[in-house]
Amino acid sequence: MPQSKVLKFLTRRSIVGVCLTSLALSMTSCGVLGPRPDSTLVSLAGQALKDSHTWADSSPRLAKLRGTQAERLLAEIARDCGTYQDGRIPQDCQLDNDQVESHGIEQSPEDSFDTMVASIDDTPQGSRDLITDLAFNFGHQFLADSTTDGNDAAKELPQPPALPTKDQDEATTLLQQEYSTIWGLDSVQGFSSANALPSLSSLGDCHRHSSAALEQAFQLAKKTAPEAAPGYQIPAEKIPADTHAAQDFAVALQQNSVQEWKKAMSLAKDDAWRLWLTRTAIVLDQCSQ
Repeated sequence: MPQSKVLKFLTRRSIVGVCLTSLALSMTSCGVLGPRPDSTLVSLAGQALKDSHTWADSSPRLAKLRGTQAERLLAEIARDCGTYQDGRIPQDCQLDNDQVESHGIEQSPEDSFDTMVASIDDTPQGSRDLITDLAFNFGHQFLADSTTDGNDAAKELPQPPALPTKDQDEATTLLQQEYSTIWGLDSVQGFSSANALPSLSSLGDCHRHSSAALEQAFQLAKKTAPEAAPGYQIPAEKIPADTHAAQDFAVALQQNSVQEWKKAMSLAKDDAWRLWLTRTAIVLDQCSQ
């Protein structure tokens, strides 16, 4: 049972009772019982705090974002630890910012981002979606700042690594999703206004590039990629009736695609593969902006 749920049923008296009972078994087995902050979450919060101070002058937007992320990570540490029935936070989970920041080190935005992405699969299962979102938003701002600084390469899809066998099932699902997104974006053009066609065509090209990159990852690993179906069915209630509905449908397709990429990030088992998924998801998301 997760610690946060166990704690809800513990009182101070029951903790002491457990401790006294264990004395009959071993004098050394009884310490201060209760949860400890998750070490990965503490490290991530410490790095976010360190980044927010280190980059205050050189990258103020990133520094502000990292400060906000530190607050969310500290809240997640408390949530993961749980509370007693009377609402108290366990003593070992009461951390001050200086104590947490000592877990961070001074490093570049790129190194900090890479470290955060690599840590996703080390976080508690219940925290993984949050950490994935934070890493995605961190990378989004980092790449946006890189583009502003004249680094046009930040806009381009990164070259994929060979697909790890342990991530093949999720990659297959993701590629099939991309095929259906491309088909949907092509189909919706028939319902769209002339003014919307260039952006829809460009968005479709972005997804063609991302699907081609996924196919390349399969090829590099000497694995067989799934093929696109001849066509896909749009639910009757979602078939656009006018140009506004067509635009809404295209937006929904794009948003759903990005969510699928983020889901693949959270499920990825290989660090290099997860980093590629993250960077690709960010570039793909920028295609609609």
